[in-house]
Amino acid sequence: MTTSTITRLHRTLMGVRCEVTVVGETSAVIAQQCLHRIAQYELLWSRFIPTSDISRLNAAHGEPVWVDAQTTQLVAYMLAAHAETNGHFNPTLLPLQILAGDSRSLVDEKVTVLNDDATAHNTMDSVRILEDGRVQLLNDASLDAGGIAKGFTADLVMEDALRCGATGACINIGGDMAIHTGSEEAWPVHVMSPIHKDKTVDTVLISHGAVATSAVNARHRDGSNVVNHIFTPHGASTTRTMGATVVASHAAWAEAYTKYALIAPPHEALQAISDKGLAALLVLNDDTILTTNSWKELAQ
Repeated sequence: MTTSTITRLHRTLMGVRCEVTVVGETSAVIAQQCLHRIAQYELLWSRFIPTSDISRLNAAHGEPVWVDAQTTQLVAYMLAAHAETNGHFNPTLLPLQILAGDSRSLVDEKVTVLNDDATAHNTMDSVRILEDGRVQLLNDASLDAGGIAKGFTADLVMEDALRCGATGACINIGGDMAIHTGSEEAWPVHVMSPIHKDKTVDTVLISHGAVATSAVNARHRDGSNVVNHIFTPHGASTTRTMGATVVASHAAWAEAYTKYALIAPPHEALQAISDKGLAALLVLNDDTILTTNSWKELAQ
């Protein structure tokens, strides 16, 4: 890669720092387009925007809702991820998060508003994609697109960048990264400790694929009482795992499996992730580091 063809831009979107790095002759134009696309997906999927598809679904009292075609794809991803992770990934638990105090955006004063009867569900049987393209939730159900929307957005924006002429790119949405170097050269991804600020736990090299990182304290900020934002149908996660990083072919899948890793017992999670052909690193609450064997093949 020559530095003259690389453009790196960043902006706060989807409640996190988004950084796009684009390689190609028109990298400056494409990088701007990437940030614009991320902003558009935020308008579709943020639970803090009343007009988003997610908010309209949550407020519909069980009525079918017309949504964007890519929202339908996102909901399909949610359903598939719930099934693939044996229910550990469950985006219907937003009422529990709200009850625990996680109702306010981390970047502005926007607040999530749910119907008074909103209830967490054990399964995603409350979510239906209708044949005409509408989506329907049960009367008391709600969705939180959360991390999987960030991963899916990274995947979509990467596709856009390559289609527009980028020869390589890294789309990083708050730690959910889609990577395509366009060569044998690999992109170094530094995994940060969820316990010790600014400490690098490990570094992996990715030439084509995706990396997602989640931590139980990811939504904790000074003055916030949200210490753990990872929930099961029975309440906040009680696993020993503080942080999880997963490498997969797509950022949406990597993100979904980080949630599995933060909820399931550590060795069970590593075995399940390894069985899927993915790589993972877990940081436990005593600073112990656990990895799949495949992770070692990627580590620098």
